[in-house]
Amino acid sequence: HAWGRLLRFHMLDTRQYRDRQPCRVPGEESPSSVTPTGCPELRDPARSILGSYQERWLEQGLAQDAALGERWSVVAQQTIFAQRNYKPLPAESYHPSTWDGYPASRQRVLDAVQGAGARNTVFLGGDIHQNYVSRVLADFSRPQSPVIASEFCGTSIASASGTAQSRAQEIADNNPHILLARSDRRGYAVADVTPGRWLTSLRVLDDVAQPDSGISTLARFAVDDCVPGPRAV
Repeated sequence: HAWGRLLRFHMLDTRQYRDRQPCRVPGEESPSSVTPTGCPELRDPARSILGSYQERWLEQGLAQDAALGERWSVVAQQTIFAQRNYKPLPAESYHPSTWDGYPASRQRVLDAVQGAGARNTVFLGGDIHQNYVSRVLADFSRPQSPVIASEFCGTSIASASGTAQSRAQEIADNNPHILLARSDRRGYAVADVTPGRWLTSLRVLDDVAQPDSGISTLARFAVDDCVPGPRAV
């Protein structure tokens, strides 16, 4: 869906067309984390979280954005897109149900973003009951690769997170492209989008159990036109 030439949403489905989570035993729950050495299929290039048709559809849509001169290309999907390595390098451990469980599929999307040449690309996600703000790298296996997009992953409105804030911060410390990781607050995000800037305000409640709870802004991040990657403001 497009709002003139200001922005266009690409709404993805990361659920019904994906391959099963890596190293998941049929009939059992997915493991809480997987490693490349313990789960070789994690990096199988044939695996996809979108399915091949949807991957091509997104690539074509981003190229169309560039051709039409859309200011902001918004990729909205159900989980967190950026890599979250649970361990300090050189060790590796990943959540198998997010894009981390489908790194080859994610890399094809990253290559599509770069190849399309869209003016600004912003990823929106959720599901994990935590706020994450991240720089999206051209190749997460190369931490020094350029920043090509931004991501805002929203927390839950009311449901608690199963991750302690100390652990969320530890994960952020292990992944320098993650600018904010907060599991301790509930709320929503507000985006104020103009041709020159995208501004996301993370709004959080004092107490979700109270109907008259106060609300405040946890943090604000801006993305400037033609400058990929969020910055705190």
